[in-house]
Parts: sequence; C-alpha cells; structure tokens
Amino acid sequence: MKSEKILTFSAFCLLATFTLFSCTNKNQSGKNTEARDNPVEYQNAETSQSKLSDSIEATLETEPVNSLNPAEDAADDPAIWYNISAPEKSVVFGSNKKNGIHAYDLSGKELQYIACGKVNNIDVRRKVKFGDGKADILAGSCRTDNSIVIFVIDKNGKINDTPDYKINLGTFSPYGFCLYKGENDILYNFVNSKTGEVKQISADLADSQLISNEVRNIKIPTKVEGMVVNDATHTLYVGEEQTGIHAFSAEPNTSTEGYLLNGSTKANKKIRHDIEGLALIPPNYLIASSQGNFSYAIFDTKKKKYINSFFIKDGTVDGVEETDGLEVMKGDFNDQFPAGILVVQDGFNYNDEKVREAQNFKYVDLREVMKFVK
Repeated sequence: MKSEKILTFSAFCLLATFTLFSCTNKNQSGKNTEARDNPVEYQNAETSQSKLSDSIEATLETEPVNSLNPAEDAADDPAIWYNISAPEKSVVFGSNKKNGIHAYDLSGKELQYIACGKVNNIDVRRKVKFGDGKADILAGSCRTDNSIVIFVIDKNGKINDTPDYKINLGTFSPYGFCLYKGENDILYNFVNSKTGEVKQISADLADSQLISNEVRNIKIPTKVEGMVVNDATHTLYVGEEQTGIHAFSAEPNTSTEGYLLNGSTKANKKIRHDIEGLALIPPNYLIASSQGNFSYAIFDTKKKKYINSFFIKDGTVDGVEETDGLEVMKGDFNDQFPAGILVVQDGFNYNDEKVREAQNFKYVDLREVMKFVK
C-alpha cells in the first residue's frame, strides 16, 4: 500500500510540472524540502521511516478538511476539549490554515466549520480565569490579520461563528501557538514567528473587554513552530525545526534562558528534521512529530531524555505522513478510547480506493502509544 501512495503522489507531481526538484534535502532558502513539494523527498522520508521498528495503526479518521484541492496543505493543528459531564461527547478541533477551524466528534464526523481566517495553530484550556469567573477557551494564531483569535467554548463544546475576542499583534506575523494556564489560573498565549521570536501574552476580561499584555519575549536562533506548555511543571517546550526541542520556564517573570532536550537534535538518527508538532502525555512524556521520516519521537521530560520513535502505518484507515500538529489527552472518552487519545494531522490522506483527498486528522488509541514508554 505504501508503494501505491508513492506512485500516486509522484504521478500527480509529474502532471503538475515537467521539472523535478533537486534531490538535495535543502531548498534555496535553507529550509528542508518537504515531501509535499518533492516526490524525491517523499521517497527519502519513507526510506528513513523504514529503519524504524515500531509502528501502530490509527483507530479512525475525521472527514477531510474544507479544501478545493486535495494536494493543498490545509489541515494543521488539533486541540481537544474534554466534556467532563459526558466524555463521549468530547470535541476535537482542527485548524484549517487556509480559512478556519473545524470541530469533530469522536467518530470523526464534522460538527462545525468556522471560516474565521488563516488559523495556523490552536490550543484549548479549561477553567481559566476570565473576568469574574472561569471559562473554557479555544485560541489560535491567525495569519489573515496578524492576530490571536479567542473563542469561549460552551458547555456542549460549541464555539461561536466568529471569534469572541482578538489580540492584535500589529506587524508581528504569527506562526506557532499554544496556551498556558498559569498560577492562579491566569491565561497566557505563547505565539511565535518564523524568525524564531516567541511572545508571551496574558489575556483576561475587565468590564467585558479583553485586556492583554505582552509579558515576555524569547528569541530562538532559527525557525520555530510547534510549542506546548506543561501547566503542572510550568515548562514551555519549543521546537526549533532544524535544531531540536528547547525547554524554558513558562512563568512570565523568569529567565529567557532554556536548554535543548537531550535526544532531540540531529545526533539522534531516529529523528529526521523538521521537528513540528509537540504534545504532552501526562505526567512526564513529550511527543514530537518528525516530518523528515514520517514518525513520532517520545521523550521523558523528567529524565530529560529521548525514549523511542514510532510511525502510524496503514490499517483500517490509511497511514500518516508528514504530520504538522498533534495533540494528546488522557481520560476515559468511550469504548474506543478508554485511556485517552492521540490526534495527528495527516499530510497525505487517501480514501479506501487509494485516491488522494484533502488532508484530515487521525485518531489513535493512546494505549497503543503507551506501549513504547513502558
């Protein structure tokens, strides 16, 4: 089945252009050539993936994102809202960086599509301080107007058709994004740019008006995107795509000096950069998508070391290639996900007839992932 995918993608590229890209792994800007741009790099990624021994299958998949072109890079980053009163009615949100946010149920069926601009990365936090009370928040980086869009999630997991609030970033062009529920349940937004700048911005309500303040700025040498915060340990993790995963304190009045997570650099032969999406498996595991070999790397954040890598192979639904964003949540959702769920973006989505469709998100039983950390 893998070889059929390669041929399908190669044929598509050859129809689009008569000139193949260079076989080098770098393009003219110095960024890694991605598999979506180059059939040679797609083959290189699969060759590198074949050197990994551990694999699992996705349980199910979402409906494709809204896109007119199946080859378009549209889906990006998932976020999960856990419904405490009815876990089986929890919601998976997924960004569509061409124009909005999708919401899916646990079977992958679309519940909502909010056309709210080029939203790249999204995140969810429950019960954060928001005005005189607490609220569940979905927020994300919007590249249409250089802003952070903020939605209040209602008791049923639904959001409004337009953002409830926005944080204007001026000339700062947002890229990666994550939320942090800090001390006293204060809500912080971490947003980065392609130049490696990371802003930390607080957000709260006062007299029904959103009040936001930039409280810290971190500079990383080269391009970053994926970020995640461990609220329990107040630690921010940032993926520098060509270098590795940095760890910083997430608290606003602390040092901007961090450290590289051991095993996340190019010295680890099981990782082939770009480092993209980051997610946490409580209490002390971090999972990162390694786009260059269509795989996922697991780290022990307490011991600050790499543990293992795996990939998602073809099964009931097609396998996963070139993941951008991913998210994990522990908990008893339903019979299919009794211990938790891993949601990953699929860069190359194929239907049962092996025809390429618009990108989507795959759901994985978290018990399968946890086999690699025992």
